[in-house]
Amino acid sequence: MAITDNWNAGYHLNNALVDASGNGNTLTASGALFDATTKKLGSHSGVFDGVDDKFSAVSSASLKITGDLTIMAWVNSDTFDTSVGSAFVSKWDSSVNSAYSLWIRSTQAPRFTLFLEPGVSKHVTCTTLLSASTWYQIIGIRNGTAMKIYLNGVYEATTVVSSNPITSTGSVPLTIGWGHDGNPYAHDGFIDEVALWARAITDGSVSVGQTAGGE
Repeated sequence: MAITDNWNAGYHLNNALVDASGNGNTLTASGALFDATTKKLGSHSGVFDGVDDKFSAVSSASLKITGDLTIMAWVNSDTFDTSVGSAFVSKWDSSVNSAYSLWIRSTQAPRFTLFLEPGVSKHVTCTTLLSASTWYQIIGIRNGTAMKIYLNGVYEATTVVSSNPITSTGSVPLTIGWGHDGNPYAHDGFIDEVALWARAITDGSVSVGQTAGGE
């Protein structure tokens, strides 16, 4: 199976807001800019001020993933929010329920979150804590009743979840560097090579150094 199979969104963030998957999930920038100096892959990364910067994409059918899911991002933090943490990539179903999210806790531990019907939030959290001014690849995978999280291509943790679908039918946009207008979780730093797949990428299929969509 090609890495681009069931590829729902891909953002190289190379000084452009285009969705490289071809699904038309074009981003809109709100404060967030591009940076040509601190980037992981390609020519640029997205840079966020930790206050009100974000990229967002309208909640389309291809972003309303309810079954198996893989979500990937390269992240680099200037500072950490030691109160509530911050979001890297999030799709919320409502102002209180996160459909799926890659984020970092106030403890500096990356976490992958799903909100499963009928109203159960499930998490899997890295045991490794992040350091500032360092690039990390974070991958969250939902495969049936299993959730896993990887850091720099290394398996970190897993948890068992129900077979209920992800609650992702709402109209709240997909956001990068931001949680939701009611729960901002604003990221301070850089994000690069964001990708979403509506399938579980098997172990080893997405490697360290991988760009969004394998390009």
